[in-house]
Amino acid sequence: LAPKRGKGQGGPLIAADDLIAADRPLWEMGLDSLGAISLLVEIEELFEITFEPEDVTIELFSTAGYLWGVVDRMLEQDQ
Repeated sequence: LAPKRGKGQGGPLIAADDLIAADRPLWEMGLDSLGAISLLVEIEELFEITFEPEDVTIELFSTAGYLWGVVDRMLEQDQ
C-alpha cells in the first residue's frame, strides 16, 4: 500500500509480502486521507484506470476487498 504520511514518518504501511484480509478496515492499518489519495494515484497508474471524483468516497477505502472489487469492475468495463 501507499506510504504512511504524517508526523514526518515515512515507510510502508505494510510489508510487500504481507497478506491483507479482504474485510479488514484499511483505516485500522494506518491508512489516512493522504495515504488514501496516494494509494488511489498508484492504483490509477498501475492499472491505467481513472476514478471519477464522485466515486472517491470514504466507502471506497473501507476495506481492501471493497476497493479491489471496485477496481475489478472498472477493469472489466474497460475490456
